Amino acid sequence: MYLDYALDLAFVLRDIKRVAFSPEYGGVVILFGLELIKSYDISSREEFLDAAFDIYSWLQQEEPENLIYKLNELQITRRQRTYSKDEKTLLLEEKTKNANDNRVLCAINILLENKSEAEFNFDKLTEAEKKEFVEYPIFTLAKQLGMFQNEILC
Repeated sequence: MYLDYALDLAFVLRDIKRVAFSPEYGGVVILFGLELIKSYDISSREEFLDAAFDIYSWLQQEEPENLIYKLNELQITRRQRTYSKDEKTLLLEEKTKNANDNRVLCAINILLENKSEAEFNFDKLTEAEKKEFVEYPIFTLAKQLGMFQNEILC
């Protein structure tokens, strides 16, 4: 899905934040944020990235312990610039904390541009997980960074 040029993002963001937060609602909003990132990848329109960043910042305020919100914010940041030392440190710390989760490790290694490790973690995923993972915008970022060039994908 590519979001329409006529979409009033300020209006949509305001309405998203008006709804009482719950983890279930966060799960829906995260998907909209991913669609914004995908739309940026297709169009290069910065307002999509800005809106997605706003969404993930808000989600982190509502549920600070949710790592996926932070990883999505960091994939937006990586599309805009290289990471600061603090951002790299955070990713390395999370890599250690999530040593048994190949999906999270794959995402973190993509963000750290650790090609071999990202591909290793990806290969450890089930076929269903791989099929889902390649649909996420972080996989697009990985391809832009020169990863997964030889992968035969689901």
